[in-house]
Amino acid sequence: TDALWASESLAHYYGFKSLGTDAQALKLFQDMVASAPEMGLLEAHRRVQHGDSRFYGLFYSRGASFWREVDGLISSAARGEKSLDNFLPLLLDGNFGENGELPEAFLDPVAGVVNRDAFNRILEEYL
Repeated sequence: TDALWASESLAHYYGFKSLGTDAQALKLFQDMVASAPEMGLLEAHRRVQHGDSRFYGLFYSRGASFWREVDGLISSAARGEKSLDNFLPLLLDGNFGENGELPEAFLDPVAGVVNRDAFNRILEEYL
């Protein structure tokens, strides 16, 4: 990926996802997300790009939470037959915006599978 926030948060999310339903891991994830400031990921990305590393941690907390929400939305809409995993190549091959915006090559196919209002709510809440 071209956007640091996306690569760091995806790696962190998949680390947690690989632990499955481990109760301690789930609690750790919830605590991490609860303690994160409510800054948008694109704003955090912009600030980190300009040398303000104080916001780097948001990539791990809010970023991982963002991917969990998107993954859950996809899985729910596809009745478990698809997940974020199916759309990862579109992120890896996609062109992120100058300010870290998600590639249209990812957004459009996901929007075609999920409830668009729910997807837009997640995008607005996290990005």
